[in-house]
Amino acid sequence: MNKPRLNPFSLIFDLLIDLALIGMGALLYYNFEVRPLSPFDLNPFVINLFGSKYITVLVISIVPLGIGVLNILRTAYRVFKGLFS
Repeated sequence: MNKPRLNPFSLIFDLLIDLALIGMGALLYYNFEVRPLSPFDLNPFVINLFGSKYITVLVISIVPLGIGVLNILRTAYRVFKGLFS
């Protein structure tokens, strides 16, 4: 039985996408909570939907950050599975 090959370009591309998602989540949090980097702010309808500005910012920033972290874990699992199987 042949050992499955790891494609290094696929792994690098996956890691770049994951790091971009994590960076986007951190940048959104920084933009809305720490210091505005752009001239736009959150819509009052969205703030009222979640209850407060802080919870809205957490939801908006944690979603891409969480997806990026879960994808990094999935990529690490795929690498270790390919190395040790």
